[in-house]
Amino acid sequence: MKKTNDGKTIPMPGFDTEEISAIGQRSFAAMTHMNAHLFQALVRYNGALLDFARHRLERELEMSGKLAGCKSPDEAASLIQDFYKTAFAEYSDEVGTLMELGAKVTSSTMDGIGRETAAVINGKTEPQAPAMN
Repeated sequence: MKKTNDGKTIPMPGFDTEEISAIGQRSFAAMTHMNAHLFQALVRYNGALLDFARHRLERELEMSGKLAGCKSPDEAASLIQDFYKTAFAEYSDEVGTLMELGAKVTSSTMDGIGRETAAVINGKTEPQAPAMN
């Protein structure tokens, strides 16, 4: 119910604007916190990807030095073969690692979204910002 300037209450037909405003505020807070869950997950995923890229670039640099020191074409061919064998194995392992991390990120993010959504729907608790890892 709203009050006029003279203190009288005016019945509003069918809805309470204060409650609608409160729901909107909770929804906005939940969406903001959901984004925080997602961004934290993306930081973890991208961090793992960048660590792998750093590792592979270091191996590339090592390879250049070793290749320059080869005494024969056969030695160079053997070095290159070993390098690519190792690289393919590491890339294969990394794909598995990233898929596993992606599944964990998705699960964690969806759990957070579920909690935020339940908080808004129930209106009993305010949405909680995710803990920083």
